[in-house]
Amino acid sequence: MGLSRSTRPEIIAARERAVEALRLRAAGESFDAIASELGYAGRSGAYKAVQRVLDSSEHEAAEELRTIGLIRLEAILRRLWPIATNEESRVQFRAIDACLDVIHQISALSGLTQAGSRIRGTER
Repeated sequence: MGLSRSTRPEIIAARERAVEALRLRAAGESFDAIASELGYAGRSGAYKAVQRVLDSSEHEAAEELRTIGLIRLEAILRRLWPIATNEESRVQFRAIDACLDVIHQISALSGLTQAGSRIRGTER
């Protein structure tokens, strides 16, 4: 079984070189100087490398925030669910409403529904 594309040595080396390009750019180096130092064909190659790292980092940060958000929402839902399913609770209907809101937020954060839409039947 071969290495996956993202773990091949040449891919890792290119990623490390791009991260170094970002570090140099953050330190104030010009794209021409970065290209010269790291062996890019020109300033455009150095620029594209820096942009790839920035785009990748933003994606990774967004995924991390999404995961944290889902964990928090699931914890809230676990606390609300026993109240919402307890027919003797005086606040059952408020808990049901809150559960529906949390479920909608989980669906939106997971990409199952659009963030601005409502789950059918839960409109107010």
